[in-house]
Amino acid sequence: MSEQLDVEPAKFTVIRHIRPQYACRACETVTAAPVPATVIDGGMATPALLAWVGTCHLPVEHCYAYLKDPTLADAILDRVLHAFHKLALFGES
Repeated sequence: MSEQLDVEPAKFTVIRHIRPQYACRACETVTAAPVPATVIDGGMATPALLAWVGTCHLPVEHCYAYLKDPTLADAILDRVLHAFHKLALFGES
């Protein structure tokens, strides 16, 4: 038996939210269903996409070089990665 480790490149998908519109003949108004909440107002990115960008493209070595204190850099990176993980799982900031 042998095993190999493989990776699939990121797959981007478009999630469409169909919002029905309702018209009232009596008062002659048209209302639409509310827009789903987003992390960035008016943005198209989902929480999972933001978390992927944040964790995959975070220049970790720059953080260590800039702060010059490994303990502080570890603490800051831990908080940042925790926030991105929480964002990916729960869609919260």
